[in-house]
Amino acid sequence: MLKLKIKDFQSVGDISFDVDGFTVIVGKNNRGKSAIIRAVDAALNNRSGDDFIRWGKTKSEVSFSKDGLEVDWVKGDSAKYKVNGESFTKLNRSVPQPIIEAGIKKIEVGDTKLSPQIAHQFKELFLLDNPSSITKFFPLYII
Repeated sequence: MLKLKIKDFQSVGDISFDVDGFTVIVGKNNRGKSAIIRAVDAALNNRSGDDFIRWGKTKSEVSFSKDGLEVDWVKGDSAKYKVNGESFTKLNRSVPQPIIEAGIKKIEVGDTKLSPQIAHQFKELFLLDNPSSITKFFPLYII
């Protein structure tokens, strides 16, 4: 089971929920469904900038835990990670090594880098026929 918490990311004020198995989020337009996916993607890839921080707030926070990996990402003026209790700062655009070692990373296909963990809005699903550690973390899709 994936436990997810997002705070002050785009239209998402404060939300926590569990994802167990294949999960689809449905709802009316402009309710934050895609912002959930963008928040997870931002935490996994240490998104730069601050244009995603909720209006009037000074930072965004994304936390998730699954299969022994606990990640807290806070992005304000700079990015701060806590991965399994260990703090990481001054990363520039990089991601802490424990996240990469857990199999959460982009893969290169030709000259393109893809994130098989995240299904982005308006893009085709990237499907793998051999589920491994690279795809086990986020079975979450937005429709």
